[in-house]
Amino acid sequence: MSWVSETSAALHEVATGVTLVFFAVVLLTQEALFLSVRWIWQRRKPRLRRRSLLLDLFMPIKKAKDAQANLEEVTPYWIAEHGRRWARVIRLVQIVRIIAGHHLGPLVAFVERVIKIVRG
Repeated sequence: MSWVSETSAALHEVATGVTLVFFAVVLLTQEALFLSVRWIWQRRKPRLRRRSLLLDLFMPIKKAKDAQANLEEVTPYWIAEHGRRWARVIRLVQIVRIIAGHHLGPLVAFVERVIKIVRG
């Protein structure tokens, strides 16, 4: 063997070793990043929205603030009793009920007065 072929074989071995080390570092870095993101994701606490856009849109300001305060007061109870997922469902149903009650209450009262007048 000539010194050129020996040198090229040695360089090939070094290049292969460097390539393997490089790929090992890249894989370990990616694995560490994946594990850290997974660790953060598992420990996050999904939070419920404190303010409801529906209440702010469809209710007068004072009544919306009062309803929001009442919902914030009972939300921890719902979470403790039913879990976060069902607490969100209960909260949404209560928000829809509050808005419907606010807008349909006067309508029902008006219909009752009309029926009373018509019947005599």
